[in-house]
Amino acid sequence: MFSLCRLVNLTHKVFDMGDAWEVITWNIMLLGYNRVKQFKKSKKLFIEMEKRGVSLNSVTLVLMLSACYKLKDLDEGKHIYKYIKEGIVEPNLILENALIDMFIACGEMDAAQGVFDNMKSRDVISWTSIVTRFANMSQIDLARKYSDQMPERDYVSWTAMIDGYLRMNCFIEALTLFQEMQMSNVKPDEFTIVSILTACVYLGALELEEWVGIEASTNWNGVRTWKLESGH
Repeated sequence: MFSLCRLVNLTHKVFDMGDAWEVITWNIMLLGYNRVKQFKKSKKLFIEMEKRGVSLNSVTLVLMLSACYKLKDLDEGKHIYKYIKEGIVEPNLILENALIDMFIACGEMDAAQGVFDNMKSRDVISWTSIVTRFANMSQIDLARKYSDQMPERDYVSWTAMIDGYLRMNCFIEALTLFQEMQMSNVKPDEFTIVSILTACVYLGALELEEWVGIEASTNWNGVRTWKLESGH
């Protein structure tokens, strides 16, 4: 990380020697600061872009929304949003997903919901962001409503709902959902398995035998896999 920081600082010195850089060069600098977690410098650089009248694009806004997400800087996030609302930058799926994540990180669920509702197309990331937030807010029925509407679900979205049930002490519901996940041929990761084992511990040994058996194995390249064995 130290070497990367030095490289970014050196790059900025070279950058400062120029005067009329294209937006792609500015974006590279923004990306560099984000990579080394210097998000305040990203914000400062973005302000300089605006002062110089650089023609911003969707990549610029995604990078800045990522910085706002980390800084939880709602005011700057709303300022960036104006570029989209005013038609200066055309929205796309990646940009709208970044907006949703920024608003959620800043505690603005209504704004995130508004972006989600107005999207022309959504992917699994869009849906998972909304499901995860509702689950984290203990609005489990609403989270499940959106989860059930998803055209496709990956292990992240399944695990988000399972964790939501755990927070509500709905352990049987969590295990039932895990069985649905298995029937959908979606492979769990380590986080999913930890959540399921937590549910089993709270239910106790009798329910553990009745509901689920998890067999862990390691294949030839060291990747750990799990198989669900249905209860009686």
